Amino acid sequence: ELAFEGVRIAPWIAITQGDLDADGVMGGRLTMAGTRESPQLDGRATLTAGRVEGALVPDASATFRYADREMQLTAETHDSTGRALLHVDGTLPVDLALAGEVVERLPSSAPIRLTVAGDSIPLSPAMAITDALAALRGSARGEVLVHGTWDAPRLTGDLDIAVEQVRLTSTGVMMRDGSAHLRLAGDAM
Repeated sequence: ELAFEGVRIAPWIAITQGDLDADGVMGGRLTMAGTRESPQLDGRATLTAGRVEGALVPDASATFRYADREMQLTAETHDSTGRALLHVDGTLPVDLALAGEVVERLPSSAPIRLTVAGDSIPLSPAMAITDALAALRGSARGEVLVHGTWDAPRLTGDLDIAVEQVRLTSTGVMMRDGSAHLRLAGDAM
């Protein structure tokens, strides 16, 4: 069993020579059992005081269980009052064997089953994954079901997006007070 509390993220990113500007405080527990060929994992993790590329990230908690090449995951993010913003629940195919023959770490034909639902999900962390947007403020709400396989994922659901402001870095244009409704169906939006 491995347990940790109060671990800052930034020093670990520096050790890996990563260029991501991120920090936060992690805690958690991991229990390992089984064999190297067929490990079994059970754990939980928390993130508080998160920041990515200058944007605050909501506090998060997750529990997971891994066995038989399948990860069961439940995760939530919370605002500063403890109100849930985002909930993720489902099963992902993954091979975490440490010995023996591993054909694919992400088995391409095994089924994915994931539900992502939220209300008032902050959009600002999106700036960490794209440099096309800056000064992004806004939120999203809705539910998306992820199914299919790693090779052919399918998304089904609806998202409502409210953008208070965003600057497009390629043009410098600042946009304010926008909204969108996205309907996802399979591989179409």
